Amino acid sequence: MSESYLESLIFFIEAQDKLLASFYLILGKTLGGVLFIPGTPLTILSGVVLGTFWGTVVAVIGNLLGATLAFLLARYFLFNYVQEKLLKKYPKIDEYENKLFKNGFWTVVFLRLVPLFPFNALNFVLGVTQVKFKEYFLGTAIGIIPGTFAFVYLGESFKMLS
Repeated sequence: MSESYLESLIFFIEAQDKLLASFYLILGKTLGGVLFIPGTPLTILSGVVLGTFWGTVVAVIGNLLGATLAFLLARYFLFNYVQEKLLKKYPKIDEYENKLFKNGFWTVVFLRLVPLFPFNALNFVLGVTQVKFKEYFLGTAIGIIPGTFAFVYLGESFKMLS
């Protein structure tokens, strides 16, 4: 992302009231999760615009919505495509298949805490595994908090420097 584009985006989001800015950030992160757009810049921007607490809340909501939508799309509409394209690209996920079936929640938390796979790809790939939706959702919700918090805090730190 070019610096001028990022500056324009920051200016646009900061010009909105906090509620509208939150909506745009959640929408951007949700769509990004489905369209394979890296969410880190928007997570950092959440910290710049909303501060650490509300930025983390907003970024987690957006990440969770995007991750959930991608998971459901993979499971119910893109199953064959994801198996043929993404699963071949990340064959290591097969090592986790049995763990996902037996201990889905903890395996998802682990996969979220330890970035072995790109976030957006993992959302789709987990949709074609045996992990139960509830375990995926809760594991993702808990597992993304530390990393999201770190990037949001980084964003607020950037704002403090300027």
